[in-house]
Amino acid sequence: MLATLLLLAGQAHATDVLVPTITPRSLSDFAPAERLTEEVLNQMADKGIAFVPPSEIQKRAGEVADGCADLPQCTTILWRHFPQGRLAVVGSVEYEKGILHAIVRFYGPDDGSPIEMVEERFPEAQIPAFAARITRMSQEISSLVPTRAPVAVATAREPSRGGAGGSTAARPSPDTYDELDQPNSSGDPGRPPSQNEEFERRTAGLPTRVWDRYRESGLPYEEWKEKALVRAGSLIVELHAGAVFGDVDRTYDTRVSFEQVGTATDDFEQKGAYQYESFVRGSGFLVGGAVGYAPLWWLEASLFGGVQLGHKKLSIGYEAYEQGGVGDATRLVDSYSESPPAVTATMATIEPRIRFLTLPSGPVKPYILTGITTRFYDGFDDPLLSGAVTYPKRAGGVSLGVTAGGGIAFDAPRGAIGFIEIPWTALISPKPFSGVAGDITNLPRQETGANQLLAFRAGVGYRFK
Repeated sequence: MLATLLLLAGQAHATDVLVPTITPRSLSDFAPAERLTEEVLNQMADKGIAFVPPSEIQKRAGEVADGCADLPQCTTILWRHFPQGRLAVVGSVEYEKGILHAIVRFYGPDDGSPIEMVEERFPEAQIPAFAARITRMSQEISSLVPTRAPVAVATAREPSRGGAGGSTAARPSPDTYDELDQPNSSGDPGRPPSQNEEFERRTAGLPTRVWDRYRESGLPYEEWKEKALVRAGSLIVELHAGAVFGDVDRTYDTRVSFEQVGTATDDFEQKGAYQYESFVRGSGFLVGGAVGYAPLWWLEASLFGGVQLGHKKLSIGYEAYEQGGVGDATRLVDSYSESPPAVTATMATIEPRIRFLTLPSGPVKPYILTGITTRFYDGFDDPLLSGAVTYPKRAGGVSLGVTAGGGIAFDAPRGAIGFIEIPWTALISPKPFSGVAGDITNLPRQETGANQLLAFRAGVGYRFK
């Protein structure tokens, strides 16, 4: 079959049928579009129809070989590069749930409107039957189309008579071909790449293979970028929610000691104080939002702001001694301790973040991330600290950490996005605070933290062009 295709492509003449690749309507439609294109070419080869395949169109007319159905000026470009062509078969296809929706238009020379159009929905198994119908119509319509008048600006050389290895399709003379293929200020996407293509590619920041796909699409860059789901140049807004584990909770222990200074049973003077505050292990929730910008396909910088929910625990107590007996257990006259239930605590969180995406296009983009996590927490000013016994209070502060992790972003058409990520944070500050002033005997056990956080986040958002 391949030999037959090459032979017929090499025997092209005045009855050539131009067959650009059938255009996929979205990225998920490439496979059925290629399969339908191949089936049409095979059917034409079996029927002995002389045609110009997409590979030859690509050589002479550039990227109109792909995406022709999306380019209003496609047929104009085809007739310019193939002045002896008699019919152009331009199709598009969309695939959904096993059903193909195909539209094929048949154009005559120098005619902006199609001679005939076929629109049909059919299952994958009927691709050969639909291709046979297109082939039959191509044969019938091309036989009715008159020979195209010679075009002065595209003087054709005498066609060669090579075998399977060479094309005999009428070609413009070298001078005329060069003139036709030079880029112009109009940005005609039917023309070959300009001399500044490499500069343009580097400016867009895309890998060569992805840039080649853009050039082959025949679409304007902004339109192709949106279809390919490239994030470069997008403003991104996200909503976050997730669970956090590690040093989410806080604890504060404080104790005071008293010594009797007079004969009265309630005449005591404070002789010592103890304080211990630390982040400790726990679990909580995180909610918030982020605003970011992607200057390049692989780089996205954002600022997250939100609220982390955890708990804080308070423990208080005192010990009272007879005069001159502080620290002497035999002279202890009273002691007390209390640990009320933990209460919900909130911490404002700000995170400057950077994501490094590993794929430039497509709906799924794995990434790694890094950032700085800053948490602002309140102090301990419970009414229990200001009752009959006055205990030292603690002010709020700031917690800092370095964050790293990974995730997967999901991009959908029309700007909708989603993501799942697992960031890990190594906490730098604050360190546990511990202080003893004066004499105090009964010190509680000190809880310690893990100095780290592990979060599981998910969210949705939107990409603005």
